[in-house]
Amino acid sequence: MGKEVTLVLRRFQNNSEILEPVQATLLANNGGSVAHQRPDRHQSDELVETRFPDLPRNFVARPTLVWDLENRGSESQTVEASYLTGGMNWTADYVLIVNAEDTRGDLQGWVTLTNTSGAAFEDARLQLVAEM
Repeated sequence: MGKEVTLVLRRFQNNSEILEPVQATLLANNGGSVAHQRPDRHQSDELVETRFPDLPRNFVARPTLVWDLENRGSESQTVEASYLTGGMNWTADYVLIVNAEDTRGDLQGWVTLTNTSGAAFEDARLQLVAEM
């Protein structure tokens, strides 16, 4: 925020497409960038891309969660985190085997997980809870 960026603006003039780089100051970038540019710009110009002069020192090329935890005491602490993501689905299948007298049964079940999130969850622990 507050850094100079280059906005590439598109406009049409005499049936020709014109791409013009314009210097601007990045004011915000939550759900879409907001930049301050020269007041003589046309409102009809379309933003094609935003060019940054350099990448932040701690830039990570792929989505990553980084935690910085500080324990102010000497005792150990337990931290539990929940992660909500899209692209995950599951189905449950059950088989009920009943005895000849129809008085007892054995219920077996299994779960099939489908991960289309694009993220690998290697060595992930899974806990299934069944209510009876």
